[in-house]
Amino acid sequence: MGGSAESNSLREEDIVKYLVSVENEVLNYLEKCLKEHAIPLEVYERVISLNEEVTKKLLEGLGKIEPSEVHILEPDRVREWEFARIVIELIKASSHKREIIDLAHKIREDYSLVRDFPLDWSPKEFIYDPTGVSEEPAKIWDSEIEIETVLRVLDHYTGVAKAVEEKIRTLIKYVEEPDDIVRMAGRTLKIGFGDCDDFAVLIGSIWRALGFWVCIGVGPNHVFPAVILPSLEMVGEPEEINKEKKGGSARFRAIPTIVPADNIKLNLFGKAFGCYDLLNFNSPLRQNIYTFLAKTFGSGKIENLFSMKNNRKREETIQIKELRYFLEKLQDISKVYNYYPVPPVTDFILRQCCHLITLL
Repeated sequence: MGGSAESNSLREEDIVKYLVSVENEVLNYLEKCLKEHAIPLEVYERVISLNEEVTKKLLEGLGKIEPSEVHILEPDRVREWEFARIVIELIKASSHKREIIDLAHKIREDYSLVRDFPLDWSPKEFIYDPTGVSEEPAKIWDSEIEIETVLRVLDHYTGVAKAVEEKIRTLIKYVEEPDDIVRMAGRTLKIGFGDCDDFAVLIGSIWRALGFWVCIGVGPNHVFPAVILPSLEMVGEPEEINKEKKGGSARFRAIPTIVPADNIKLNLFGKAFGCYDLLNFNSPLRQNIYTFLAKTFGSGKIENLFSMKNNRKREETIQIKELRYFLEKLQDISKVYNYYPVPPVTDFILRQCCHLITLL
């Protein structure tokens, strides 16, 4: 961070000075005791050794101290990847805190009970299978697993991820802050407000505590959390895939997809949709978009919507304006913002992921 960030309590250099001063005080006291024959030489040497060892251990552990806030003193001098590292480190630290883990599983259980989903939880085994995302760009499900089962499980995980974002946005008030302060998730929960980087740490930490794969989007004066979830796409129709088997089943591909939690909403035909609704090829949002584009532009391609001439913008319907805004926002977060992985996600895994705009 180049000396551009500090803890909200003692600065690191102050702690180092204090530890060294304490070590020197102990050393001076021991030397005085030795001169006055208050302690034997072997005791003096043993305690001196312990004094040095304790100081060394404390200084080694200094880098593990977790501040509740990180103040970025010179934001103009902080490069994008440096800022991303600050946010990622706070997500990593926050996701192991008991209050965050408890909140994460309460949100999960509340959602699962309402939707009658099972309370057992193992996203890593199902949607982050090592034979799927990390080694291949997509995982294939065929007749060995009933597609209804796959859809229900994916709906469960997607619904929990969405419930986390929605719950946090009801608990925390968004405010523009004059100072560049990035807070631990627990600190943001306690004060009840924060800006985009605080939301990124809090939502990202809760997702990570639940076992989701997380990354963050960082761009000009903005940061947001993103979760990696599978987008379910049909590979082909049954007769195209398996002509030999009577009544052969269709196969479905789960594509790892970056889903940004940037509070993007779309109201289309009187219904509210969000980014998560794009993950299923058969979702009402996807179908409504395809139908609407086909009816409005003939071929039904999104390119037709973006190629509209400026002189037509005044004649746009409310639905076209809303859809244009929604899709332009998706384009922005896919192209303008760079994504950084939060462990255990790696750069390799992140490169295998597609963006929501590419699904349409």
